[in-house]
Amino acid sequence: MTNAQKWVAAFLVVFLALFGLSKLTEKDRTVVNEQAVWENNATPGEQNISTDVVSIMNNAKCTSCHGQDFKGSAKGPSLIGVNKYWSRDQLINYLRNPESYANGDRFKKYMEKYKSFMPSFEEIDVKVLGRIADYLLSLK
Repeated sequence: MTNAQKWVAAFLVVFLALFGLSKLTEKDRTVVNEQAVWENNATPGEQNISTDVVSIMNNAKCTSCHGQDFKGSAKGPSLIGVNKYWSRDQLINYLRNPESYANGDRFKKYMEKYKSFMPSFEEIDVKVLGRIADYLLSLK
């Protein structure tokens, strides 16, 4: 065995030892990828999906206006019963571009009452918006 081969072998042994040591001392770090949550085939009614939807909606600050229970607040209307007004596709389109609905009578009344308008969520993937829409349409 040449000196170069000895150095390479020594390097590999040290590398493997350090790698093994890092795995033994590694803390459990669970990172939730919001996009990955929606890649599964779970239905909107399943507990983990509704919990994940609520988490995403909390991160998007929905609850700051619509309330923790989505029953509305002084800043925004209730999200309970939105299925009276929206189909799934309409709700997804609204979430992506709420200002395009600003001329409707219902939204003019909301503007007078709440003094603000819904922000756009165009940066959120359509699949995620679809799951959010499914969840919102199931609230009764």
